[in-house]
Amino acid sequence: MMRKVKMYVLCLLVVAIVLQISAEETEKELLEPARLGEANYQISIHFLQDSLSELTPDQRRELILKLSDKRNKGEISLLETYTMIRLLYMEGLFDDEAKITEVLTHRLDSILTKDQKNLDAVFVLVKLKRWEGDDSGVMSLLNDSALWEKFYSPLWLELADLYFEYREYERAGEAVDLVLKDEPENTEALIMKTNISSTKILTNLLNEELWVFKEELAKYPPEERLKITFAQIETTIDRVDFSPIHQAIELNPERFEFHFFVGAVQEFIVYMHYLMLIGSYEQESQLPELKETQSPLLKEIKSYLDTAIKQRPSGDVDAFMAMAMYYLVLSDFDRAKEFAQQAVEARPDIDEPYDALVTIINFQWLLFEDDRDAGIRESCKVLEEKRENKKLQFIDRLMLIHPLIQEKNYEEALSELGKIENDFPEKKIPSLLFRGGLLLRMGKVDEGLTTLNEIIKSEPNNVDVHYNLGLAYFVKGQLDIALEHLKQASQLNPQDEEVIELINKVEASR
Repeated sequence: MMRKVKMYVLCLLVVAIVLQISAEETEKELLEPARLGEANYQISIHFLQDSLSELTPDQRRELILKLSDKRNKGEISLLETYTMIRLLYMEGLFDDEAKITEVLTHRLDSILTKDQKNLDAVFVLVKLKRWEGDDSGVMSLLNDSALWEKFYSPLWLELADLYFEYREYERAGEAVDLVLKDEPENTEALIMKTNISSTKILTNLLNEELWVFKEELAKYPPEERLKITFAQIETTIDRVDFSPIHQAIELNPERFEFHFFVGAVQEFIVYMHYLMLIGSYEQESQLPELKETQSPLLKEIKSYLDTAIKQRPSGDVDAFMAMAMYYLVLSDFDRAKEFAQQAVEARPDIDEPYDALVTIINFQWLLFEDDRDAGIRESCKVLEEKRENKKLQFIDRLMLIHPLIQEKNYEEALSELGKIENDFPEKKIPSLLFRGGLLLRMGKVDEGLTTLNEIIKSEPNNVDVHYNLGLAYFVKGQLDIALEHLKQASQLNPQDEEVIELINKVEASR
């Protein structure tokens, strides 16, 4: 099973307006399609949550009090201090979180200065750096051979998880196998083993196999495509080895059985979703109408999810979001949003339920209803609700700028972007891309070019940057430079229709 599966969807920050430029168009109209960058809202099912993720707000506060008491008595461990930092963040107590983080950092520095091989300290340092989003030096630290003179499974699993994050699945699997060789009943390693292998299959499916399947599917008449697609789904699922997760359940059924009922369906749903979306997509841009009775697989998914919800009648965010994804696959957006909203109500303090709800809204309005403005309005309502309960993410803040852009209130949009840049300095590149696209829309072509040329130095393979540069140089009449950037964008993404159309427009103007 996967610890976290991401189902990437079209997002509202990608501007995809087909260029239909006539001789009478103004410069302002030419610049209207300038892109603002890309972000991914997603449905994330954490079916192997750690104990902190499963706590309710009341339980978290109770644990914070206990850990605070231990800290005041000088009895708190390194790992407990790290746990306290995470809990404070979840509660929105960011000043307290920063203070405890500083204390823990100094404590770790002191310990590791005296003993670089203190594995407990190294483990917590790695956890802390990854929690803060700072992976610098983590891989080299974990690969320091001096650390491995004594077997320490938490570090091996952390190394496996880092390889997994970097999509180095072979190395991740090797690290997990070493743990299982020494500790064959390590349930976390067993779960991770299935996670790694299934994700490898999924990644290959999405990156390569799906496009081949799409081409093959086009050779069959429309009435046969759905049956062929279901067969392909079954074949894909049969390649996943679920035996490690079953072993983990046998070892600790109380801990893992519920998560299996939720997690066992996540790959099914993701595979089905993508195969339905891409494999069976018809020329008239309509997905096949699916019904629960059409496939034994759909019945199996529904049975698992019903069981999961019955096991947690008080409500569990994972079960609700899995059910939301299930109805999304069936294109039943009302039911999908209903379950995503229940996930929000169950855990209003975390990002994932809101992300799931916005994902469903994006799918409905961008892909099916073709009403981007309606999608933005509904998404922003969700984010305003989120603002009342927790700190907004970077992409949330950007999303909330879009109503201003819809109203062409660019100056205020630029002002809000400045605030976001101050609050999220680590998001420099996506902020600059948003700023560059916004400046172009405002007609400030030279300023936009300065910003975009700053990005291209560190992001030479960013399609949106090349597209915007091509658009800007086209407007300035520098057609050769425009074509250079647009052809680079086309090489990076040959399927980008807007890039192709703009290339044709520039070539026709030479």
